Amino acid sequence: MNSPPTPQWKRFELRALGVGMAASALCLLAASYDRPQFFRSYLLGYLFWMAIPLGSLALLMLHHLTGGGARDADRCRDLGRAPTDSSKRLAGPRRRNSRALAEQRRRR
Repeated sequence: MNSPPTPQWKRFELRALGVGMAASALCLLAASYDRPQFFRSYLLGYLFWMAIPLGSLALLMLHHLTGGGARDADRCRDLGRAPTDSSKRLAGPRRRNSRALAEQRRRR
């Protein structure tokens, strides 16, 4: 079902990687230059981008709570779930229990 990425997509990925690495280097430089301002700016950016999935999550919960309209229920649920999935990635890695880690190591 999944087709291999096209060469154009690979070029785009490489450019995006380069831009991301350059931005990370600039962030490290800014952090070494003015540390308090860097953390204030980082917090502002983090809160700005977390507002989108958290706002969508609030609307999705309200939709589930009220039952929503029968016609628009599936479409609205799908629109609400997509941004909330990104909040899981922004929140950071989740802790896993030791049994799951031990079982995963045994499989390798």
